[in-house]
Amino acid sequence: MGINTLKIKKKILVLFTFIFISLGFFYKLDYHYFFTEEILNAHRGRDHIYGLYEHDAHVPILPKYFSGAIYILFGINVLLLRAPYAIIGILTAFVMYLILKREYGIFYGLLGAVLFSTSNMTFDASRMMMLEPLMHLFWLTFHYFFFE
Repeated sequence: MGINTLKIKKKILVLFTFIFISLGFFYKLDYHYFFTEEILNAHRGRDHIYGLYEHDAHVPILPKYFSGAIYILFGINVLLLRAPYAIIGILTAFVMYLILKREYGIFYGLLGAVLFSTSNMTFDASRMMMLEPLMHLFWLTFHYFFFE
């Protein structure tokens, strides 16, 4: 088996792993009802975009702006409101993969991405319009570049 064949097999393994992760995040994305915190995040984010800040200022403002922009773009469609957060969950798993791959190799990178994606907290937050997925992505991206 040549070096090129091994590289192709590794790339196919990575591709199938992230297809699996993507299917997990997008499967029945709009199945559950629109959670109260999601509604508050969307409405407060919309208010912040329109310049109304009197309701709250105690949470990170960037995720609120993101939630508000998505709410303005897609309205009440739960699937479209949650899809960007599912994509952020996939990107976060990919950053986790890159960090672990660089430190320990491709096997541990893929294992870490799958375990991160299937952890209850990450999985639930990335399938709803919550503030945590953006914080997870920023936190791991910081670590990736910090250790670079």
